[in-house]
Amino acid sequence: MTSATEAVRLVIWDLDETFWHGTLTEGGCRLREDTCALVKVLASRGIISSICSKNHFHDVKPVLENAGVWEYFVFPSINWEPKGPRIAALVETVQLRPQTIMFIDDNPMNLAEVSAAVPGIQVAKETFIPEIAGHPLFIGKDDAELSRLKQYKLLETRKRDESASGADTSDFLRASDIRVHLDIDVEARIDRAIELINRTNQLNFTKNRLPEDAVEAAAVLRRQMAVHNAVAGLVRVVDRYGDYGYVGFYLLHFGRNDHVSGDAPQTLVHYCFSCRTLGMHVEQWLYRWLRRPALTIVGEVVSNLFENREIDWVRFADPTESAGSIAALVAPEIRSYGGCEIHPVTHYLAGRTQAVRTIGNMVLNSNLVQLNSVYFICSALDRRTDDFMAECAILNLPYHDMAFDFFSDAPVGTLFVFGFGYDEHAWHQHYEHKQHGWRLKITPSMLPEVNYIKDSEDQVIEQIKAKKYAAEDERIIIDVFRHIRANYRSVPRGSDEYLHTLMPSFLDHIPVGCKVVFLLNEPEVPSDGGFTTRKWVINYNRTITEIANNYPFVGIVNFSDIIVDKSENEGWGHYKRAVYARAANQIATVVETLQGKL
Repeated sequence: MTSATEAVRLVIWDLDETFWHGTLTEGGCRLREDTCALVKVLASRGIISSICSKNHFHDVKPVLENAGVWEYFVFPSINWEPKGPRIAALVETVQLRPQTIMFIDDNPMNLAEVSAAVPGIQVAKETFIPEIAGHPLFIGKDDAELSRLKQYKLLETRKRDESASGADTSDFLRASDIRVHLDIDVEARIDRAIELINRTNQLNFTKNRLPEDAVEAAAVLRRQMAVHNAVAGLVRVVDRYGDYGYVGFYLLHFGRNDHVSGDAPQTLVHYCFSCRTLGMHVEQWLYRWLRRPALTIVGEVVSNLFENREIDWVRFADPTESAGSIAALVAPEIRSYGGCEIHPVTHYLAGRTQAVRTIGNMVLNSNLVQLNSVYFICSALDRRTDDFMAECAILNLPYHDMAFDFFSDAPVGTLFVFGFGYDEHAWHQHYEHKQHGWRLKITPSMLPEVNYIKDSEDQVIEQIKAKKYAAEDERIIIDVFRHIRANYRSVPRGSDEYLHTLMPSFLDHIPVGCKVVFLLNEPEVPSDGGFTTRKWVINYNRTITEIANNYPFVGIVNFSDIIVDKSENEGWGHYKRAVYARAANQIATVVETLQGKL
Protein backbone atom coordinates (compact mmCIF):
# COMPACT_ATOMS: atom_id res chain seq x y z
CA MET A 1 0.00 0.00 0.00
CA THR A 2 1.25 3.50 -0.80
CA SER A 3 1.71 5.71 2.24
CA ALA A 4 -1.29 8.03 2.60
CA THR A 5 -3.06 10.10 5.19
CA GLU A 6 -6.33 10.99 3.40
CA ALA A 7 -9.49 9.02 4.07
CA VAL A 8 -10.61 6.83 1.17
CA ARG A 9 -13.91 7.71 -0.50
CA LEU A 10 -13.75 5.38 -3.51
CA VAL A 11 -12.21 1.92 -3.96
CA ILE A 12 -11.51 0.69 -7.50
CA TRP A 13 -11.26 -3.09 -7.63
CA ASP A 14 -9.42 -5.36 -10.01
CA LEU A 15 -11.31 -8.66 -10.31
CA ASP A 16 -9.10 -11.63 -11.34
CA GLU A 17 -7.00 -12.82 -8.41
CA THR A 18 -8.07 -9.76 -6.44
CA PHE A 19 -11.81 -9.47 -5.87
CA TRP A 20 -12.17 -13.15 -6.62
CA HIS A 21 -9.85 -16.14 -6.87
CA GLY A 22 -8.82 -17.26 -10.34
CA THR A 23 -9.09 -15.79 -13.82
CA LEU A 24 -12.54 -15.64 -15.35
CA THR A 25 -11.40 -16.28 -18.96
CA GLU A 26 -8.98 -19.04 -17.98
CA GLY A 27 -10.99 -21.66 -16.18
CA GLY A 28 -13.40 -19.52 -14.21
CA CYS A 29 -13.34 -17.84 -10.82
CA ARG A 30 -14.25 -18.55 -7.21
CA LEU A 31 -15.84 -15.67 -5.30
CA ARG A 32 -14.34 -14.52 -2.02
CA GLU A 33 -16.86 -14.06 0.76
CA ASP A 34 -14.73 -11.40 2.43
CA THR A 35 -14.65 -9.04 -0.59
CA CYS A 36 -18.37 -9.39 -1.29
CA ALA A 37 -19.13 -8.57 2.34
CA LEU A 38 -16.54 -5.78 2.41
CA VAL A 39 -18.11 -3.94 -0.53
CA LYS A 40 -21.39 -3.81 1.38
CA VAL A 41 -19.70 -2.72 4.61
CA LEU A 42 -17.87 0.08 2.79
CA ALA A 43 -21.14 1.26 1.20
CA SER A 44 -22.71 1.46 4.66
CA ARG A 45 -19.84 3.80 5.60
CA GLY A 46 -20.39 6.02 2.56
CA ILE A 47 -17.35 4.60 0.71
CA ILE A 48 -18.11 3.74 -2.91
CA SER A 49 -16.73 0.87 -4.99
CA SER A 50 -15.94 0.69 -8.70
CA ILE A 51 -14.27 -1.85 -11.02
CA CYS A 52 -11.36 -1.69 -13.44
CA SER A 53 -10.84 -5.14 -14.91
CA LYS A 54 -9.53 -6.72 -18.10
CA ASN A 55 -12.44 -8.97 -18.90
CA HIS A 56 -15.59 -9.19 -20.99
CA PHE A 57 -18.42 -7.11 -19.54
CA HIS A 58 -21.05 -9.68 -20.49
CA ASP A 59 -19.14 -12.36 -18.56
CA VAL A 60 -18.53 -10.30 -15.40
CA LYS A 61 -21.97 -8.84 -14.81
CA PRO A 62 -23.85 -12.17 -14.27
CA VAL A 63 -21.21 -13.37 -11.78
CA LEU A 64 -21.53 -10.27 -9.61
CA GLU A 65 -25.32 -10.22 -9.98
CA ASN A 66 -25.55 -13.79 -8.74
CA ALA A 67 -23.35 -12.82 -5.80
CA GLY A 68 -25.74 -9.95 -4.95
CA VAL A 69 -23.08 -7.22 -5.23
CA TRP A 70 -23.37 -5.87 -8.80
CA GLU A 71 -25.54 -2.94 -7.65
CA TYR A 72 -22.83 -1.92 -5.16
CA PHE A 73 -20.46 -0.88 -7.95
CA VAL A 74 -20.59 2.41 -9.85
CA PHE A 75 -19.02 3.24 -13.22
CA PRO A 76 -17.58 -0.26 -13.77
CA SER A 77 -14.87 -0.29 -16.44
CA ILE A 78 -14.63 -3.80 -17.87
CA ASN A 79 -12.75 -4.22 -21.15
CA TRP A 80 -9.29 -5.05 -22.49
CA GLU A 81 -7.83 -1.55 -22.76
CA PRO A 82 -4.90 -0.33 -20.57
CA LYS A 83 -5.95 0.46 -17.01
CA GLY A 84 -4.09 3.75 -16.59
CA PRO A 85 -6.17 5.82 -19.05
CA ARG A 86 -9.38 4.11 -17.93
CA ILE A 87 -8.88 4.95 -14.29
CA ALA A 88 -7.82 8.51 -15.20
CA ALA A 89 -11.15 8.85 -17.06
CA LEU A 90 -13.02 7.37 -14.09
CA VAL A 91 -11.42 9.85 -11.69
CA GLU A 92 -12.45 12.66 -14.03
CA THR A 93 -16.02 11.34 -14.14
CA VAL A 94 -16.52 10.96 -10.37
CA GLN A 95 -14.67 14.27 -9.74
CA LEU A 96 -12.93 13.05 -6.60
CA ARG A 97 -9.39 13.95 -5.71
CA PRO A 98 -7.00 11.05 -6.51
CA GLN A 99 -5.71 11.15 -2.93
CA THR A 100 -9.16 9.96 -1.76
CA ILE A 101 -9.24 6.98 -4.17
CA MET A 102 -7.60 3.57 -3.76
CA PHE A 103 -6.94 1.12 -6.60
CA ILE A 104 -6.42 -2.52 -5.58
CA ASP A 105 -4.77 -4.99 -8.00
CA ASP A 106 -2.63 -8.11 -7.72
CA ASN A 107 -0.44 -7.06 -10.66
CA PRO A 108 2.44 -4.67 -9.74
CA MET A 109 2.67 -3.50 -13.38
CA ASN A 110 -0.96 -2.37 -13.30
CA LEU A 111 -0.38 -0.55 -10.02
CA ALA A 112 2.64 1.25 -11.49
CA GLU A 113 0.76 2.15 -14.65
CA VAL A 114 -2.17 3.64 -12.73
CA SER A 115 0.14 5.53 -10.34
CA ALA A 116 1.83 7.16 -13.34
CA ALA A 117 -1.47 7.95 -15.06
CA VAL A 118 -3.17 9.35 -11.94
CA PRO A 119 -0.62 11.10 -9.72
CA GLY A 120 -1.57 11.00 -6.05
CA ILE A 121 -3.90 7.99 -6.24
CA GLN A 122 -3.50 5.41 -3.48
CA VAL A 123 -2.67 1.89 -4.67
CA ALA A 124 -2.48 -1.44 -2.84
CA LYS A 125 -1.95 -5.11 -3.59
CA GLU A 126 -4.67 -7.67 -2.95
CA THR A 127 -2.86 -8.69 0.25
CA PHE A 128 -4.08 -5.44 1.85
CA ILE A 129 -7.77 -6.46 1.57
CA PRO A 130 -8.01 -8.14 5.03
CA GLU A 131 -6.86 -4.90 6.70
CA ILE A 132 -9.41 -2.60 5.04
CA ALA A 133 -12.42 -3.04 7.34
CA GLY A 134 -10.44 -1.98 10.42
CA HIS A 135 -8.08 0.49 8.80
CA PRO A 136 -8.38 4.17 9.94
CA LEU A 137 -8.53 5.43 6.32
CA PHE A 138 -11.72 3.42 5.77
CA ILE A 139 -13.76 4.56 8.77
CA GLY A 140 -16.06 6.68 6.61
CA LYS A 141 -19.29 7.79 8.26
CA ASP A 142 -22.56 6.09 9.02
CA ASP A 143 -24.62 5.71 5.85
CA ALA A 144 -26.88 2.78 6.66
CA GLU A 145 -29.41 3.99 4.07
CA LEU A 146 -26.69 3.90 1.37
CA SER A 147 -27.54 7.47 0.36
CA ARG A 148 -24.09 8.12 -1.11
CA LEU A 149 -24.22 4.94 -3.19
CA LYS A 150 -27.70 5.91 -4.44
CA GLN A 151 -26.46 9.36 -5.42
CA TYR A 152 -23.55 7.90 -7.38
CA LYS A 153 -25.88 5.42 -9.06
CA LEU A 154 -28.03 8.39 -10.03
CA LEU A 155 -24.93 10.18 -11.36
CA GLU A 156 -23.95 7.03 -13.29
CA THR A 157 -27.29 6.94 -15.11
CA ARG A 158 -27.16 10.63 -15.80
CA LYS A 159 -23.59 10.51 -17.16
CA ARG A 160 -24.53 7.66 -19.48
CA ASP A 161 -27.42 9.67 -20.95
CA GLU A 162 -25.26 12.80 -21.14
CA SER A 163 -22.59 10.95 -23.13
CA ALA A 164 -25.25 9.68 -25.52
CA SER A 165 -26.43 13.26 -26.12
CA GLY A 166 -23.25 14.21 -27.99
CA ALA A 167 -20.81 17.10 -27.66
CA ASP A 168 -23.39 19.86 -27.06
CA THR A 169 -25.11 18.98 -23.80
CA SER A 170 -27.43 22.02 -23.65
CA ASP A 171 -30.47 20.10 -24.88
CA PHE A 172 -29.71 17.25 -22.49
CA LEU A 173 -29.47 19.69 -19.59
CA ARG A 174 -32.78 21.33 -20.51
CA ALA A 175 -34.43 17.92 -20.68
CA SER A 176 -32.97 17.02 -17.27
CA ASP A 177 -35.37 19.40 -15.47
CA ILE A 178 -32.81 20.65 -12.94
CA ARG A 179 -34.32 22.25 -9.84
CA VAL A 180 -32.53 23.98 -6.96
CA HIS A 181 -33.87 24.16 -3.43
CA LEU A 182 -32.23 26.58 -0.98
CA ASP A 183 -32.54 25.40 2.62
CA ILE A 184 -31.88 28.26 5.02
CA ASP A 185 -32.15 26.05 8.11
CA VAL A 186 -28.41 25.45 8.07
CA GLU A 187 -28.39 24.76 11.80
CA ALA A 188 -30.40 21.57 11.28
CA ARG A 189 -27.73 20.25 8.89
CA ILE A 190 -24.66 22.09 10.09
CA ASP A 191 -22.51 18.94 9.83
CA ARG A 192 -23.19 18.81 6.07
CA ALA A 193 -22.31 22.51 5.70
CA ILE A 194 -19.02 21.92 7.54
CA GLU A 195 -18.28 18.86 5.39
CA LEU A 196 -18.81 20.88 2.20
CA ILE A 197 -16.60 23.71 3.45
CA ASN A 198 -13.75 21.47 4.61
CA ARG A 199 -13.85 18.57 2.14
CA THR A 200 -14.71 20.03 -1.27
CA ASN A 201 -11.91 21.34 -3.46
CA GLN A 202 -12.55 21.53 -7.19
CA LEU A 203 -15.78 23.51 -6.75
CA ASN A 204 -14.83 25.23 -3.49
CA PHE A 205 -14.22 28.77 -4.63
CA THR A 206 -13.43 30.35 -1.25
CA LYS A 207 -11.68 27.47 0.58
CA ASN A 208 -12.26 29.33 3.83
CA ARG A 209 -11.72 26.21 5.92
CA LEU A 210 -13.13 25.66 9.40
CA PRO A 211 -11.31 23.94 12.29
CA GLU A 212 -11.04 20.16 12.00
CA ASP A 213 -12.63 19.66 15.41
CA ALA A 214 -16.37 19.30 14.74
CA VAL A 215 -17.52 21.24 17.82
CA GLU A 216 -15.12 24.09 17.17
CA ALA A 217 -16.00 24.16 13.47
CA ALA A 218 -19.72 24.43 14.27
CA ALA A 219 -19.06 27.26 16.72
CA VAL A 220 -17.05 29.23 14.14
CA LEU A 221 -19.66 28.74 11.42
CA ARG A 222 -22.46 29.77 13.78
CA ARG A 223 -20.58 32.99 14.57
CA GLN A 224 -20.10 33.69 10.88
CA MET A 225 -23.82 33.20 10.24
CA ALA A 226 -25.04 35.03 13.35
CA VAL A 227 -24.54 38.62 12.16
CA HIS A 228 -27.68 40.37 10.96
CA ASN A 229 -26.21 41.15 7.54
CA ALA A 230 -25.58 37.46 6.72
CA VAL A 231 -27.61 35.15 4.52
CA ALA A 232 -26.76 31.48 4.08
CA GLY A 233 -28.19 28.39 2.49
CA LEU A 234 -27.57 24.75 1.75
CA VAL A 235 -28.09 23.98 -1.92
CA ARG A 236 -30.09 20.87 -2.78
CA VAL A 237 -30.37 19.74 -6.39
CA VAL A 238 -33.03 17.53 -7.95
CA ASP A 239 -33.55 16.55 -11.58
CA ARG A 240 -35.54 13.97 -13.49
CA TYR A 241 -33.00 11.32 -12.51
CA GLY A 242 -33.44 11.85 -8.78
CA ASP A 243 -32.33 13.80 -5.71
CA TYR A 244 -28.62 14.63 -5.40
CA GLY A 245 -29.03 15.83 -1.83
CA TYR A 246 -27.28 18.86 -0.32
CA VAL A 247 -24.48 19.51 -2.78
CA GLY A 248 -23.59 23.14 -2.04
CA PHE A 249 -23.33 25.82 0.62
CA TYR A 250 -23.04 29.60 0.52
CA LEU A 251 -22.64 32.25 3.19
CA LEU A 252 -22.95 35.82 2.03
CA HIS A 253 -22.36 39.01 4.02
CA PHE A 254 -23.90 42.28 2.89
CA GLY A 255 -20.91 44.59 3.27
CA ARG A 256 -20.63 48.10 4.60
CA ASN A 257 -17.42 49.64 3.25
CA ASP A 258 -17.98 49.44 -0.48
CA HIS A 259 -20.87 49.89 -2.82
CA VAL A 260 -21.99 48.34 -6.06
CA SER A 261 -24.46 50.55 -7.86
CA GLY A 262 -28.01 49.25 -7.65
CA ASP A 263 -27.49 46.83 -4.81
CA ALA A 264 -25.88 46.30 -1.43
CA PRO A 265 -22.19 45.42 -1.49
CA GLN A 266 -21.95 41.71 -0.88
CA THR A 267 -19.12 39.29 -0.20
CA LEU A 268 -19.15 35.51 -0.29
CA VAL A 269 -17.53 34.09 2.84
CA HIS A 270 -18.18 30.51 1.71
CA TYR A 271 -19.11 29.25 -1.76
CA CYS A 272 -18.58 25.54 -2.25
CA PHE A 273 -20.14 22.61 -4.09
CA SER A 274 -19.75 18.87 -4.33
CA CYS A 275 -18.65 17.60 -7.71
CA ARG A 276 -21.80 15.46 -7.95
CA THR A 277 -23.43 18.19 -10.00
CA LEU A 278 -20.40 19.23 -12.03
CA GLY A 279 -21.52 19.95 -15.57
CA MET A 280 -24.99 21.10 -14.57
CA HIS A 281 -23.59 24.64 -14.10
CA VAL A 282 -25.61 25.13 -10.92
CA GLU A 283 -22.71 27.00 -9.30
CA GLN A 284 -22.64 29.51 -12.19
CA TRP A 285 -26.41 29.92 -12.23
CA LEU A 286 -26.59 30.49 -8.47
CA TYR A 287 -23.72 32.98 -8.55
CA ARG A 288 -25.66 35.07 -11.06
CA TRP A 289 -28.83 34.77 -8.98
CA LEU A 290 -26.86 36.07 -5.97
CA ARG A 291 -26.09 39.05 -8.22
CA ARG A 292 -22.39 38.32 -8.60
CA PRO A 293 -21.16 39.20 -5.10
CA ALA A 294 -17.51 39.96 -4.40
CA LEU A 295 -15.53 36.75 -4.32
CA THR A 296 -11.86 35.96 -3.75
CA ILE A 297 -11.22 32.65 -5.50
CA VAL A 298 -8.64 30.59 -3.62
CA GLY A 299 -6.65 27.87 -5.36
CA GLU A 300 -7.66 26.02 -8.51
CA VAL A 301 -11.30 25.42 -9.43
CA VAL A 302 -12.80 23.61 -12.40
CA SER A 303 -15.67 26.01 -13.13
CA ASN A 304 -15.59 29.56 -14.46
CA LEU A 305 -18.24 31.56 -12.60
CA PHE A 306 -17.73 34.51 -14.93
CA GLU A 307 -18.24 32.58 -18.18
CA ASN A 308 -20.57 34.40 -20.53
CA ARG A 309 -23.13 31.73 -21.37
CA GLU A 310 -26.87 31.42 -21.04
CA ILE A 311 -27.98 28.93 -18.38
CA ASP A 312 -31.69 28.44 -18.98
CA TRP A 313 -32.00 24.84 -17.72
CA VAL A 314 -31.91 25.49 -13.95
CA ARG A 315 -35.00 26.57 -11.98
CA PHE A 316 -35.85 27.11 -8.35
CA ALA A 317 -37.86 24.52 -6.49
CA ASP A 318 -40.65 25.82 -4.29
CA PRO A 319 -38.94 27.00 -1.05
CA THR A 320 -41.97 26.10 1.07
CA GLU A 321 -42.51 22.63 -0.37
CA SER A 322 -40.41 19.63 -1.31
CA ALA A 323 -37.35 20.12 -3.46
CA GLY A 324 -39.11 18.42 -6.34
CA SER A 325 -41.81 21.04 -6.86
CA ILE A 326 -41.35 24.14 -8.96
CA ALA A 327 -41.33 27.52 -7.23
CA ALA A 328 -44.47 29.57 -7.83
CA LEU A 329 -43.77 33.16 -8.80
CA VAL A 330 -44.86 35.82 -6.32
CA ALA A 331 -44.58 38.50 -9.01
CA PRO A 332 -42.95 38.92 -12.42
CA GLU A 333 -40.66 41.50 -10.85
CA ILE A 334 -39.89 42.62 -7.29
CA ARG A 335 -38.60 46.09 -6.49
CA SER A 336 -37.59 46.66 -2.89
CA TYR A 337 -36.43 49.79 -1.13
CA GLY A 338 -35.53 50.37 2.50
CA GLY A 339 -32.96 49.88 5.22
CA CYS A 340 -30.66 47.08 6.35
CA GLU A 341 -33.55 44.57 6.37
CA ILE A 342 -34.44 45.06 2.73
CA HIS A 343 -31.47 43.14 1.31
CA PRO A 344 -31.84 39.83 3.20
CA VAL A 345 -35.64 39.85 2.86
CA THR A 346 -35.35 40.38 -0.89
CA HIS A 347 -32.66 37.73 -1.07
CA TYR A 348 -35.11 35.14 0.21
CA LEU A 349 -37.81 36.40 -2.15
CA ALA A 350 -35.63 36.45 -5.24
CA GLY A 351 -36.23 32.81 -6.12
CA ARG A 352 -39.92 33.59 -6.67
CA THR A 353 -39.61 36.23 -9.35
CA GLN A 354 -37.98 36.77 -12.73
CA ALA A 355 -36.30 40.07 -11.89
CA VAL A 356 -35.21 41.94 -8.77
CA ARG A 357 -34.18 45.50 -8.07
CA THR A 358 -33.11 46.49 -4.57
CA ILE A 359 -31.96 49.81 -3.15
CA GLY A 360 -31.18 50.29 0.52
CA ASN A 361 -29.04 52.04 3.09
CA MET A 362 -25.37 52.08 2.16
CA VAL A 363 -22.01 52.98 3.66
CA LEU A 364 -19.60 54.85 1.39
CA ASN A 365 -16.13 55.71 2.68
CA SER A 366 -17.50 55.37 6.23
CA ASN A 367 -20.42 57.70 5.49
CA LEU A 368 -23.82 56.14 6.29
CA VAL A 369 -26.34 57.13 3.62
CA GLN A 370 -29.90 56.63 4.90
CA LEU A 371 -32.48 55.79 2.24
CA ASN A 372 -35.25 54.13 4.26
CA SER A 373 -37.73 56.99 4.29
CA VAL A 374 -40.75 57.78 2.15
CA TYR A 375 -39.50 61.36 2.11
CA PHE A 376 -36.21 60.31 0.53
CA ILE A 377 -37.78 58.12 -2.16
CA CYS A 378 -40.24 60.90 -3.05
CA SER A 379 -37.38 63.39 -3.12
CA ALA A 380 -35.46 61.10 -5.51
CA LEU A 381 -38.10 61.77 -8.17
CA ASP A 382 -37.12 65.45 -8.12
CA ARG A 383 -33.35 64.89 -8.14
CA ARG A 384 -32.96 63.69 -11.72
CA THR A 385 -31.14 66.79 -12.94
CA ASP A 386 -27.66 67.80 -14.00
CA ASP A 387 -27.48 69.89 -10.84
CA PHE A 388 -28.00 66.83 -8.67
CA MET A 389 -25.49 64.80 -10.69
CA ALA A 390 -22.93 67.47 -9.83
CA GLU A 391 -24.11 67.35 -6.21
CA CYS A 392 -23.51 63.57 -6.10
CA ALA A 393 -19.95 64.09 -7.29
CA ILE A 394 -19.37 66.54 -4.44
CA LEU A 395 -21.02 64.27 -1.83
CA ASN A 396 -19.34 61.09 -3.13
CA LEU A 397 -22.74 59.45 -3.85
CA PRO A 398 -23.79 57.06 -6.66
CA TYR A 399 -26.12 59.18 -8.79
CA HIS A 400 -28.18 56.26 -10.12
CA ASP A 401 -29.04 55.10 -6.58
CA MET A 402 -29.89 58.59 -5.35
CA ALA A 403 -31.84 59.96 -8.33
CA PHE A 404 -34.23 57.49 -9.89
CA ASP A 405 -37.79 56.83 -10.88
CA PHE A 406 -38.36 53.62 -8.95
CA PHE A 407 -41.79 53.17 -10.49
CA SER A 408 -41.24 53.58 -14.22
CA ASP A 409 -41.46 50.66 -16.66
CA ALA A 410 -42.69 48.27 -13.96
CA PRO A 411 -44.50 45.33 -15.59
CA VAL A 412 -48.07 44.63 -14.54
CA GLY A 413 -48.03 42.56 -11.35
CA THR A 414 -44.75 44.00 -10.04
CA LEU A 415 -44.46 43.80 -6.26
CA PHE A 416 -43.02 46.81 -4.44
CA VAL A 417 -41.63 46.13 -0.95
CA PHE A 418 -40.81 49.12 1.26
CA GLY A 419 -39.13 49.40 4.63
CA PHE A 420 -39.33 52.99 5.85
CA GLY A 421 -37.86 52.44 9.33
CA TYR A 422 -36.26 55.89 9.42
CA ASP A 423 -39.75 57.42 9.45
CA GLU A 424 -40.62 55.75 12.76
CA HIS A 425 -39.06 58.72 14.59
CA ALA A 426 -41.09 61.89 14.06
CA TRP A 427 -38.16 63.98 15.33
CA HIS A 428 -35.57 62.43 12.99
CA GLN A 429 -33.76 65.18 11.12
CA HIS A 430 -33.42 65.35 7.33
CA TYR A 431 -31.03 67.59 5.45
CA GLU A 432 -32.96 69.70 2.93
CA HIS A 433 -31.11 71.60 0.22
CA LYS A 434 -31.72 75.32 0.67
CA GLN A 435 -32.14 76.00 -3.05
CA HIS A 436 -33.43 72.77 -4.62
CA GLY A 437 -35.29 71.16 -1.72
CA TRP A 438 -33.57 67.75 -2.07
CA ARG A 439 -33.85 65.69 1.11
CA LEU A 440 -30.90 63.54 2.23
CA LYS A 441 -29.45 62.04 5.38
CA ILE A 442 -25.70 61.40 5.52
CA THR A 443 -23.70 60.91 8.71
CA PRO A 444 -20.47 59.13 9.68
CA SER A 445 -21.18 55.41 10.06
CA MET A 446 -20.07 55.36 13.71
CA LEU A 447 -21.79 58.67 14.55
CA PRO A 448 -25.37 58.22 13.35
CA GLU A 449 -26.86 60.76 15.78
CA VAL A 450 -24.57 63.68 14.91
CA ASN A 451 -26.41 66.68 13.39
CA TYR A 452 -24.35 68.44 10.75
CA ILE A 453 -26.46 71.59 10.93
CA LYS A 454 -27.32 72.04 14.60
CA ASP A 455 -24.08 70.84 16.21
CA SER A 456 -21.13 73.22 16.20
CA GLU A 457 -18.48 72.72 13.51
CA ASP A 458 -15.70 72.19 16.07
CA GLN A 459 -17.81 69.65 17.95
CA VAL A 460 -18.59 67.63 14.81
CA ILE A 461 -14.99 67.58 13.57
CA GLU A 462 -13.74 66.64 17.04
CA GLN A 463 -16.15 63.66 17.10
CA ILE A 464 -15.11 62.60 13.60
CA LYS A 465 -11.40 62.67 14.42
CA ALA A 466 -11.97 60.80 17.69
CA LYS A 467 -13.33 57.81 15.75
CA LYS A 468 -10.00 57.44 13.90
CA TYR A 469 -11.37 56.67 10.45
CA ALA A 470 -8.95 55.82 7.65
CA ALA A 471 -7.23 59.01 6.43
CA GLU A 472 -9.05 59.13 3.07
CA ASP A 473 -12.40 58.35 4.70
CA GLU A 474 -11.87 61.08 7.28
CA ARG A 475 -11.10 63.61 4.54
CA ILE A 476 -14.27 62.68 2.61
CA ILE A 477 -16.42 62.75 5.77
CA ILE A 478 -15.23 66.23 6.69
CA ASP A 479 -15.62 67.53 3.11
CA VAL A 480 -19.19 66.17 2.95
CA PHE A 481 -19.97 67.62 6.39
CA ARG A 482 -18.80 71.09 5.41
CA HIS A 483 -20.71 71.02 2.13
CA ILE A 484 -23.94 69.94 3.84
CA ARG A 485 -23.48 72.52 6.58
CA ALA A 486 -23.09 75.27 3.97
CA ASN A 487 -25.88 74.26 1.58
CA TYR A 488 -28.58 72.41 3.57
CA ARG A 489 -30.95 73.05 6.43
CA SER A 490 -32.07 70.57 9.11
CA VAL A 491 -35.79 69.70 9.02
CA PRO A 492 -37.78 67.16 11.07
CA ARG A 493 -39.52 64.20 9.49
CA GLY A 494 -42.92 65.67 10.24
CA SER A 495 -45.96 64.63 12.22
CA ASP A 496 -47.98 61.46 11.81
CA GLU A 497 -50.73 63.67 10.43
CA TYR A 498 -48.37 64.85 7.69
CA LEU A 499 -47.49 61.20 6.95
CA HIS A 500 -51.22 60.63 6.35
CA THR A 501 -51.04 63.39 3.73
CA LEU A 502 -47.77 62.30 2.11
CA MET A 503 -48.47 58.56 1.83
CA PRO A 504 -51.49 58.85 -0.53
CA SER A 505 -49.39 61.07 -2.78
CA PHE A 506 -46.60 58.49 -2.66
CA LEU A 507 -48.95 55.60 -3.45
CA ASP A 508 -50.24 57.51 -6.48
CA HIS A 509 -46.87 56.70 -8.09
CA ILE A 510 -47.50 52.94 -7.92
CA PRO A 511 -48.26 51.76 -11.49
CA VAL A 512 -51.60 50.20 -12.39
CA GLY A 513 -51.73 46.46 -11.82
CA CYS A 514 -48.95 46.46 -9.22
CA LYS A 515 -48.95 45.65 -5.49
CA VAL A 516 -47.23 47.04 -2.39
CA VAL A 517 -46.08 45.54 0.91
CA PHE A 518 -44.80 47.66 3.80
CA LEU A 519 -42.42 46.13 6.36
CA LEU A 520 -43.00 47.21 9.96
CA ASN A 521 -40.50 46.78 12.78
CA GLU A 522 -40.89 45.18 16.21
CA PRO A 523 -41.33 48.00 18.80
CA GLU A 524 -39.31 46.22 21.49
CA VAL A 525 -35.51 46.39 21.43
CA PRO A 526 -32.90 44.71 23.66
CA SER A 527 -31.77 47.04 26.43
CA ASP A 528 -29.64 46.42 29.55
CA GLY A 529 -30.36 42.72 29.63
CA GLY A 530 -34.08 43.23 29.05
CA PHE A 531 -36.29 44.89 26.47
CA THR A 532 -37.51 48.47 26.01
CA THR A 533 -40.68 49.33 24.11
CA ARG A 534 -40.34 52.18 21.60
CA LYS A 535 -43.73 53.89 21.67
CA TRP A 536 -42.97 55.90 18.54
CA VAL A 537 -42.63 52.65 16.57
CA ILE A 538 -46.07 51.56 17.82
CA ASN A 539 -47.50 54.90 16.67
CA TYR A 540 -45.79 54.65 13.28
CA ASN A 541 -46.98 51.07 12.75
CA ARG A 542 -50.53 52.09 13.61
CA THR A 543 -50.37 55.00 11.15
CA ILE A 544 -49.04 52.89 8.25
CA THR A 545 -51.56 50.12 8.95
CA GLU A 546 -54.43 52.63 8.94
CA ILE A 547 -53.24 53.98 5.59
CA ALA A 548 -52.74 50.51 4.10
CA ASN A 549 -56.26 49.45 5.07
CA ASN A 550 -57.60 52.05 2.65
CA TYR A 551 -55.88 50.49 -0.36
CA PRO A 552 -56.72 46.97 -1.68
CA PHE A 553 -53.31 46.79 -3.39
CA VAL A 554 -51.34 47.50 -0.18
CA GLY A 555 -50.42 44.93 2.47
CA ILE A 556 -48.49 44.84 5.75
CA VAL A 557 -45.85 42.44 7.06
CA ASN A 558 -44.98 43.15 10.68
CA PHE A 559 -41.81 41.62 12.13
CA SER A 560 -43.67 41.42 15.46
CA ASP A 561 -45.84 38.69 13.96
CA ILE A 562 -42.85 36.76 12.63
CA ILE A 563 -40.43 36.67 15.55
CA VAL A 564 -40.68 33.32 17.33
CA ASP A 565 -38.31 34.09 20.18
CA LYS A 566 -37.07 37.43 21.55
CA SER A 567 -33.49 36.31 20.98
CA GLU A 568 -34.17 36.67 17.24
CA ASN A 569 -34.54 40.43 17.73
CA GLU A 570 -31.13 42.13 17.58
CA GLY A 571 -32.68 45.58 17.98
CA TRP A 572 -33.25 48.68 15.86
CA GLY A 573 -34.58 46.84 12.83
CA HIS A 574 -32.00 44.04 12.85
CA TYR A 575 -33.04 40.39 13.16
CA LYS A 576 -31.69 36.88 12.82
CA ARG A 577 -31.51 35.29 9.37
CA ALA A 578 -34.49 33.02 9.99
CA VAL A 579 -36.70 36.05 10.64
CA TYR A 580 -35.88 37.53 7.24
CA ALA A 581 -36.68 34.21 5.57
CA ARG A 582 -40.02 34.05 7.39
CA ALA A 583 -40.72 37.62 6.36
CA ALA A 584 -40.19 36.62 2.72
CA ASN A 585 -42.64 33.75 3.12
CA GLN A 586 -45.15 36.06 4.82
CA ILE A 587 -44.82 38.56 1.99
CA ALA A 588 -45.60 35.79 -0.50
CA THR A 589 -48.72 34.92 1.52
CA VAL A 590 -49.89 38.53 1.85
CA VAL A 591 -49.42 39.22 -1.86
CA GLU A 592 -51.96 36.51 -2.66
CA THR A 593 -54.61 38.50 -0.77
CA LEU A 594 -53.99 41.79 -2.60
CA GLN A 595 -55.58 43.14 -5.73
CA GLY A 596 -53.47 44.87 -8.36
CA LYS A 597 -53.84 48.64 -8.33
CA LEU A 598 -56.80 49.72 -10.46
